[in-house]
Amino acid sequence: MISRRYLSVIQILLCLVTLVAGCSRPEVAPTSTASFSVPEGNGLTYVVRRGKVTRELGFTGRISPIEEVPLYFKMGGYVKQVLVRPGDQVEAGDLLAELEIGDFQVTSAELNLALAQARLTQAEQANAYAIVQAELALALAQEQLARTMALRATYTANTVRARVGLEQAEEPVK
Repeated sequence: MISRRYLSVIQILLCLVTLVAGCSRPEVAPTSTASFSVPEGNGLTYVVRRGKVTRELGFTGRISPIEEVPLYFKMGGYVKQVLVRPGDQVEAGDLLAELEIGDFQVTSAELNLALAQARLTQAEQANAYAIVQAELALALAQEQLARTMALRATYTANTVRARVGLEQAEEPVK
């Protein structure tokens, strides 16, 4: 009969052999790339390389300014040209859009002036009260014409300044 001591020694040796065999590395020839096909049949092929495994996360979002301010012109009309696009960086005082200050608005102001002058002529023939009203209407029409002409000159100057700035910005850096 085999003694207990003998059985213990055999068990210990078997454990050591198993442990040594499990810890050894099998010799495998290194390969630079290998192909792996997905068995579902979708036709995807992946190239496997040695390297660091990274994880990329993609998110969508909206960037919004700290303060949003509505923009408007001081008078009615049509926008002639928008000089910036969404995403452009602008500073205070930059020209963003140009309003069409057409002949219609100037003609309208001139007609208002002519109407006020005609009313003044009528009022001169009527009474003093009507004269004061007509003079006020005339002054108001003259002021409106002056403001319209000044705005037209301002928009023209701003347009020229914006075009010069755009041409300077488009010039290559020397």
